Amino acid sequence: MSESPESDQALTSEQVRIEGLAALRDAAVALAGNAGRELAILSYELEPAIYDSAEFAQAVSEVARSGRRARVRLLIREHDRLVRHGHALVRLAQQLPSYIEIRRVAQEDRHAVHGYMVADDAGVLYLPQTDAFQAKTSARDRRWARDLLAEFQRLWDHAEPDPQLRRLPLTS
Repeated sequence: MSESPESDQALTSEQVRIEGLAALRDAAVALAGNAGRELAILSYELEPAIYDSAEFAQAVSEVARSGRRARVRLLIREHDRLVRHGHALVRLAQQLPSYIEIRRVAQEDRHAVHGYMVADDAGVLYLPQTDAFQAKTSARDRRWARDLLAEFQRLWDHAEPDPQLRRLPLTS
């Protein structure tokens, strides 16, 4: 998987560099909170330090419940930690399976280290390395968002739902 076309270029006038965990969490919550009806997240394992908080889950829940066209897609590379320890977004996806879907990136696409969140078709939070607390963000960079969504869609089309993250129905 290639990096986004703008991932290594200089910041545009609409992009802001973020450093530190608190700033990264705040940016993720703000971006999700500003989304109208769609979120797409590509992540190694839904990095708990960033995405596993009640505040972030609430923002995602509001997007998912915003209407029948609402769509939240979570694309992960690994699921071991999520299965063992749980995660607020996994629980939310189990509660709202019609609006939140989780898929696992195809094996041949798991080598990349970057991750991102795209809100609607304009907001971006881009992490060049998902294990470092540095990112770039923009609330209104439609070209960057479209480029990332094109990559996301390609990965999504080759990914499969992860049965280990679905709640198994109880039968009597």
